[in-house]
Amino acid sequence: MELDLKREPVRDTTAIIRLRAVSEESGDVVVPDSLPDIIRIVETDAHIELKNKELRGGKLYAEAVAHVSAVYVPETGGGLCRLAVSLPLSTVFDLGDAAEGSPQTILRAELLSAAARELNPRKISVKAVCDFACAVYAAREPEICTGVENPDDAEIQTAAKRVRLTTGVYEKTLTVSDSTELAANAADCAEILKYDLDIKTVDSKQIKNKVILKGEAQIRMLTLGGTDEKKVQTTEAVIPFAGVIDCDGVTEETAVDLTYRIAGCELNIVTENGTNRPLLAAKLNLTVCAEAWEEREITYVTDAYSLQGKLTYETESIPFCTAGQTEELRQTGRETISTGVAIKNVYLCSVSAENSACRPTENGIEAAADVKIKLILEAEDGGIYSLVKTAAVTAPLENKTEAAVSVAVSDQNYHISGSEDVEVRYTAAFRLTPETVEPITQICAMHLEDDNEANKRRPALTLCYAGANETFWTLGKRLGASVAEIRSANGLNGDCPPAGRLLLIPRGARTEGRV
Repeated sequence: MELDLKREPVRDTTAIIRLRAVSEESGDVVVPDSLPDIIRIVETDAHIELKNKELRGGKLYAEAVAHVSAVYVPETGGGLCRLAVSLPLSTVFDLGDAAEGSPQTILRAELLSAAARELNPRKISVKAVCDFACAVYAAREPEICTGVENPDDAEIQTAAKRVRLTTGVYEKTLTVSDSTELAANAADCAEILKYDLDIKTVDSKQIKNKVILKGEAQIRMLTLGGTDEKKVQTTEAVIPFAGVIDCDGVTEETAVDLTYRIAGCELNIVTENGTNRPLLAAKLNLTVCAEAWEEREITYVTDAYSLQGKLTYETESIPFCTAGQTEELRQTGRETISTGVAIKNVYLCSVSAENSACRPTENGIEAAADVKIKLILEAEDGGIYSLVKTAAVTAPLENKTEAAVSVAVSDQNYHISGSEDVEVRYTAAFRLTPETVEPITQICAMHLEDDNEANKRRPALTLCYAGANETFWTLGKRLGASVAEIRSANGLNGDCPPAGRLLLIPRGARTEGRV
């Protein structure tokens, strides 16, 4: 006889496939007639723009563009010049059966490296390497077996586990078009030589089936003046934005993690009509990914036996993400860079982080990343130089398991210490998201066979000594008795009887165990 089990469906969204591919593209660029000859390339700047993704015939076609800029010292002297080129990058992911049913597909493109080298004063060679990452998400609704419909049919043992359930993964592209006034010291800005763009969430809240967010695009630029001085300087600006993302199943209690990708960026310095004040005009396409999740404790049946007859059962394993909040660890860093030249002016100091990961140590695990510090400076002799230093930054993870790690750099500043050294300070913020997947093994089906002859041979009461490390559950299962009745007959509580104590076993004992 098949026993009826209590079943509780659990809604979850999980990544059924994750794929990565590296794409590389290179090309030669001739300096246009409007720009002077190249003396020396001092900086290569690049940004990835994800152009298109198309699911067709079980394959995902991904296209991106690497916008690469070579900032160089011109033969004419005075300031810097910029030579820009765009390189197409693409790859194809074979999703196979995972592409069926219009699944939610998240595509990311990250710049791994970009380089430019001079071939001659009028020609450069440019190369960009991009890492494409694809994740396919699908909804599932596994059933958790919490007990039996008729408690007299079987004795059950349960376990509880706190898990993290992803209620949905959603994407939306926000178009941000705005302008903002630049600082007074940027009055002579005419051209953007390079820029860094950091997207952050200022505020967000959840209502039914929606996420409302406010954010900022923080832009840090190296600019060139338009007067004869060709002044090079660092200029900053902030572009605010807001948006609404439709997220089925999201409530005020649901947690949401927001991440951003830049699908397009166009920046120009313009002057305001009537005042001639410098403005930064920005048009951004931001792809916002919202992952909604909640923590929940699930209770499931792990073992069973019956007093009515021989019980057999089937088990199944269901993987779940372990519970845990997304956390942030902040670590300050300080590095001194010896330039080897007498410094007249620092044009740019930028700090970025890459290669973030968890790694084991002698005392546990730690979050680690490589911090890259770039300097562009003018020496007292009039030369313009670029220097790069890479340093490791770590943060110990106390009482934590493996997690997905990302890192962002903030609060960066510098000062010239001595005539040839630059001291750089920064804060690295590690973002830790639990990613450990552990299965639960539960009973999913029970079958009871009547054993009338065995029931007739069972005495009304028997005596038994409790063994070492024996629990009421193992005792009841071994002897075919109810755990509740054993406790009641002996006036005991808890999970384990005292070792060596003589116990009364009601309803009779069977010498053979029950499966």
